Amino acid sequence: MNQKTLQFNHIFKQYGYIDILKDINVDLCGGDLLILIGPNGAGKSTLLKILSTQIKPTRGDFFYNDIPVYKNLNDYKRRLSYVSHKTFLYDELSAYQNLLFFAKLYNIKDPAKKINEFLDFFELKNRKDDPVKYFSRGMQQKLSIARAMINDPQFIYLDEPYTGLDNRAEKMLNTLILKKKAEGSIILLVTHDLEKSFDIATKIMILNKGMQYFFGNKNDIMLSEIKEMYMTVLER
Repeated sequence: MNQKTLQFNHIFKQYGYIDILKDINVDLCGGDLLILIGPNGAGKSTLLKILSTQIKPTRGDFFYNDIPVYKNLNDYKRRLSYVSHKTFLYDELSAYQNLLFFAKLYNIKDPAKKINEFLDFFELKNRKDDPVKYFSRGMQQKLSIARAMINDPQFIYLDEPYTGLDNRAEKMLNTLILKKKAEGSIILLVTHDLEKSFDIATKIMILNKGMQYFFGNKNDIMLSEIKEMYMTVLER
């Protein structure tokens, strides 16, 4: 298996005269899970939108597997997944039909097998034929995560993925994240609740006002130290 890498160097994002991101630098390799924390408006979701190619940076370099992203955009898109506040599900379609749609989009071999595996994993198989519009928020979130993982992504971007999930579903998500880490995927996870994912992280980043105040290895710092640093950053 080739080593997966993700680098972004001196990433800036501006809207008019407003700086949303200012000089963000990250270097990750296969098996890394980077937790991004910061207050509302820090630029976390904007960074994930850049990484998922929904928007372009104003300036800066962005590489995957040592390849410039915008030199081989279609290949990169096939390798990524993105979970955001929007589920990207089709309300009128059933759970099974939604996953089938995305499986076909990615030309997944034997889609029925993979779909049923996800429905079993997230305990949704008994509702697989029901339209998604009748699902609870937590059920929709689990299905959205399954949608994002259907293509066996190498680069996984999760924006508040625990939203709407109960304790059991949170454990399911962490189990899936650990599986993807073990397979060598690179994962970036935005959260307001560091404790839910601190143990499975490899790296931590603190953003505030578009600036990168901290980026380092999780094993080099204690949870209490990160919390104290975070509170100091909020006072700036």
